[in-house]
Amino acid sequence: MPIKCNNCGAENADNAKFCCECGGELGYYCAMCGAHNIKGKYCNQCGNEHVEVDWETASTDPRDYGLNIDKDGHQLRNIDISKVYQDESGIYTLDRKVFLQGKYGVEDISIRNGTRIICDNAFRSTLAKRIFIPDTVTKVGRMESCGGKTMPSVSVLCSNIDDCRTLFGSCSNLHIIITDSVTEIREYAFASCSSLQSITIPDSVTVIDENAFSGCSSLQSITIPDSVTTIKKEAFYGCTSLQSITIPDTVTVIDEKAFYGCSSLQSITIPDSVTEIGDRAFKDCSSLQSITIPNSVTGIYYHAFAGCTSLQSIT
Repeated sequence: MPIKCNNCGAENADNAKFCCECGGELGYYCAMCGAHNIKGKYCNQCGNEHVEVDWETASTDPRDYGLNIDKDGHQLRNIDISKVYQDESGIYTLDRKVFLQGKYGVEDISIRNGTRIICDNAFRSTLAKRIFIPDTVTKVGRMESCGGKTMPSVSVLCSNIDDCRTLFGSCSNLHIIITDSVTEIREYAFASCSSLQSITIPDSVTVIDENAFSGCSSLQSITIPDSVTTIKKEAFYGCTSLQSITIPDTVTVIDEKAFYGCSSLQSITIPDSVTEIGDRAFKDCSSLQSITIPNSVTGIYYHAFAGCTSLQSIT
């Protein structure tokens, strides 16, 4: 139930520590027993000592939070409901800060606002098709199997790109939606997501980092927004189904191996803003038939178009 601030009277989410109106400290839930505490070093219900957690380095292993599962994410026996919090989306630690396991049979999973960690293989046993991740999440565990055939179509709403890092690598018909709070698609963010078919990149993104989409062999097209200035090393390496890509005139550098091995890419126009085409940037783009390079380019580096065996014209 909502927590009422004693200072200003505003009602706050039941896992809030500070008031959303006046900023006053509301307290927190005890990780041991779930009791709400206003303040103090020890829980007023069970006496457990409150310890500050470094969420950036905290474990994503659900076993570290008392969930009785094996190393692959399979539940070994019935969960002791007195030791966890459960709602319509799944199972959390009592303090609601760690999402342990998605609820079976639920197609839409909305992770609670205030959650900090999503554990390894948290969605392994669900039938989820859409998963919404709030920007309070700072860390997401490994999702190597991710339900496999039980998750035929997943849309992930990410407000922090680290939330999405290799999150659904083996799911089929994967569609990603990134919220406009994201400024950078970081290295290996979607690497080897072989089922990724489409992605929407918001105008807030300025950098597509190294290997961000490398190995996304089902990705057929992508539009890079005008906000992006750099396509870094191996950003689309091995995207063998990529047939078309629009590069905006804000991009100044196409780094080495950026589109290496994009064997289905047929044509591309380099905008006037680009000054450098890096080493092997388009190497082995064997379907590339034509390319236009603007006067702004001052350097075309080592093997930039090597292996482009279908190239018929170049300006």
